[in-house]
Amino acid sequence: MRAGRVVTLGKGNRLGSVTIAASVSPPGGDFTEPVTSHTLRFIGAFWPLDAKLAYSRHYPAINWLMGFSRYVDTVAEWYQKNVAPDWRELRDEAVRILTREAELQEVVRILGTEALSEQEKHLLNAAFLIREGFLKQDAYHPVDVRSLPPKQYWLLRLIITFYRKGGLEAINRGGVPASALRELDTVKRLARLRMEIKNEEYKKLIDYEQELVNSIDNLIKQYETQRAMAATA
Repeated sequence: MRAGRVVTLGKGNRLGSVTIAASVSPPGGDFTEPVTSHTLRFIGAFWPLDAKLAYSRHYPAINWLMGFSRYVDTVAEWYQKNVAPDWRELRDEAVRILTREAELQEVVRILGTEALSEQEKHLLNAAFLIREGFLKQDAYHPVDVRSLPPKQYWLLRLIITFYRKGGLEAINRGGVPASALRELDTVKRLARLRMEIKNEEYKKLIDYEQELVNSIDNLIKQYETQRAMAATA
């Protein structure tokens, strides 16, 4: 995929942009075959469609582990100027979570979730929210059909806030199990916010962050009280 600034045809000196998207359909979905692998050497972004995602009704069915973009720095610069300075940090952390999830899925397949630590279970919960509440999109939903950068940023920030707050404070210091964090009403709603909050209402997501943090803090206090009562019993 390539993009660039152009002067369009017609009346007046009109500036615009053009994007060229090339489609390659390798036999059997094998991205290592010669034509596809050679094409990947020259493109700036790669959106590999995944049959497993499509069969599971995850749309757009783009494999986030195989896909890549050489324009991340350019996009990060734009976000820093127009939306928020920490977009790149949040984006990179989301990628790390999804990558680690793929590694843990093999352990889960063989040994089950009980073989994981609470931190690892929490990471899987955060990865689920990234997939369902950020990467997924319903092209037929009146709200989710398009998502502007401010809304995208805050949707991702809320999920990373849950991951950081839950992992560092609730689990490490408060002894809260990952399952209890997952069952919080404010956390359950994270996967649905993309369909509930309109683009022009994105500031509601800013307020929701404090609501999310407060609910985790209250859960920590609840478990601290239970431990204190058990210690004095």
